[in-house]
Amino acid sequence: MKRLLNGKALFLVIFATIAMLVLAGCAGASGQTGEPGDPGNPGNPGNPGNPGAAGPAGPAGPAGPAGDRGPAGSAGLLGPVGPSMNSSIKVSPGSVSAGPLNATVYGAGFANGETVVIVLHWSDGSKTSLGSTKADAGGLIELAVSTTASLPDGVYGVVANGKSLSTASEALLVGQK
Repeated sequence: MKRLLNGKALFLVIFATIAMLVLAGCAGASGQTGEPGDPGNPGNPGNPGNPGAAGPAGPAGPAGPAGDRGPAGSAGLLGPVGPSMNSSIKVSPGSVSAGPLNATVYGAGFANGETVVIVLHWSDGSKTSLGSTKADAGGLIELAVSTTASLPDGVYGVVANGKSLSTASEALLVGQK
């Protein structure tokens, strides 16, 4: 039995030595660990979160370049005849004595066949119609005018208003100035 105990003791010593060598090899001689292993596979992604609130609007960008010009449209309908800027009148005589008016109004630059009304404008703003006439094919008018009312000394306006918006005026001197 002595021999068996010696063999068992020897076995225990050898086993303990091997165990210590294994433990020392795992821990390393200086206490350091070994190299890290390869990373594992990534896990499944989680569910997306709820969207956040919209942020404030950014500043407006610069204006873009002007677009190409489109094609010209078709011609429109002709408009009504506008006022003649070339109408004129002359009162003959241009200066009269105080009393009723007897004169002739001559005019040019009116539209062919245009009805022209002659009006006397008083210095107080009142008006007296002196009659009307039609312009001939050349746009000319001639109308003898008179008043029953006596005109006192002063300056009066004689205005010719055409129905096609032509207009002209002339000053009339009554008496001495």
